[in-house]
Formats: sequence, structure tokens, C-alpha cells
Amino acid sequence: MEEFIKNDLKALQSAFPNGITDDEYFPLIDTLYGEYSNRNLATLLSEFLGTNYFDLTRDIDKSQSSGKSDELKVSKVRHRLSEAGFTWDD
Repeated sequence: MEEFIKNDLKALQSAFPNGITDDEYFPLIDTLYGEYSNRNLATLLSEFLGTNYFDLTRDIDKSQSSGKSDELKVSKVRHRLSEAGFTWDD
């Protein structure tokens, strides 16, 4: 796994020590989508969530084709990640 993914995995684990809720799943994907390639995002999230990489690639595609998540939910996820030390490219 790439070093930058390992560092971001630590931030995810810090921001969500008990995992994420179903309501946070797609907002998390939408929040992180612009930061990674689809492959790297699926790698990061499969490590964090302990789920199948290929299921995540399908969900990443689904999140982008169905439109963005609720902006308030995305904002809350982004804030939690920022508080945990996640750095943004923008």
C-alpha cells in the first residue's frame, strides 16, 4: 500500500474510531472522491471498512453517477476528517 494511503488510513481511523454509519458511507465516498483515483480510493476504503475492494469500486461509480450526497452530511464528514489531521489537496 502506498505511504500516502497509509497516512490517510490513520486519519480515517482517528476520525471514525468506531467505524461509519450507513448514513456516512456515501458522503465519505463523495468527500474523498476528488482526492484519489478510483483505484486508490477503493484501496483506502477497503482497508478502513474491511470490505471487498470490488464492491467499493462499484459503490464509487454508483456515488458519482447518482449525484452528490447531501451537502450537510459531506460537510460533517469533511470536518471530522480535518479534525483528525486529514489534509486536502484543494
